[in-house]
Amino acid sequence: MANTAGDIGQAAADEKAKLLKGEIMQNRLRGLNFLRDMRENYPELIVGIETKDAARSVLNHERNTIKKLKAAGTIELDEADQMIVDVEGRMKDIMDRPLILRLPEPEEILREVTWLKGLSEDNITKIIELSDKRTYQPGDVIMEQGDRGDGMILVTQGSVKISIVGTVVDILGRGSVIGEMAVLAGVPRTADIIADTTVTALWMGSTEMNEAMAKSPALAKGLWETAGRRFTENLLKGQEPYLHMSPWEFRRWLSGGEVVTPAPGDSLDLFGKVAILVSGTATVPGADEPVSAITRLSAREASFPEGARVWIHPGS
Repeated sequence: MANTAGDIGQAAADEKAKLLKGEIMQNRLRGLNFLRDMRENYPELIVGIETKDAARSVLNHERNTIKKLKAAGTIELDEADQMIVDVEGRMKDIMDRPLILRLPEPEEILREVTWLKGLSEDNITKIIELSDKRTYQPGDVIMEQGDRGDGMILVTQGSVKISIVGTVVDILGRGSVIGEMAVLAGVPRTADIIADTTVTALWMGSTEMNEAMAKSPALAKGLWETAGRRFTENLLKGQEPYLHMSPWEFRRWLSGGEVVTPAPGDSLDLFGKVAILVSGTATVPGADEPVSAITRLSAREASFPEGARVWIHPGS
């Protein structure tokens, strides 16, 4: 009987230990995720903290070296004590000194964005001028699924959650462009965009952005490349074989595609390729009517009127 009671007690203790280990692991993962998010969304803060920590480590090493020399009799006791006091004074100054952070200017964030790389300073300045700086608090709904939308945002600080029917499918941070599909194609928002942290962003209205793109082919091309990948990702992610890819693998595959703009009346050879009509219409052999964006073109070839754009990947 005693053994049975002891076994039950041991089993209960083992179960508690297992639960405790699980809780510790969850807390550890939460901590690692927090640090990752801080590094991605507030790199200036992390650099400041790491700089102070590095300085403190150097001074700790200096103090330990002095103590060893003192113990070995290499330096006089009074001199060693004075040196230690000096080192500890510098350590206190470092710890008491507030972090001085320089947050990046919007122009700097814009230069980090893939679709803006290579643009002239005039174009960057123009985008800044037509942008409206906005701030959102955690939990604020920035964009709602189904809305037609009249603009896009560039996240300059913080992170946002991408939610579809209440399920968070992605978290995006600084440098992310959101809402470009509504600007380019006028399609409804495909997800809710919710501030995960305090967010600062540049709001770019559809009318102003389209005017800017009309004046800058490089800007239009870069933005269409971004939108083309987003359109394709949304269309293919639930299909074979892409649904079995990890998000990283899928996005690496997407990076191999590009948006092309056929001249009016041109035909494209699509044999063996993955082609997504992201703008305009296309005529495919055997179809009674032209097909409209956004759709996958499964034909061997297609011809296009003016205004068509196609995202093309050379294939698997």
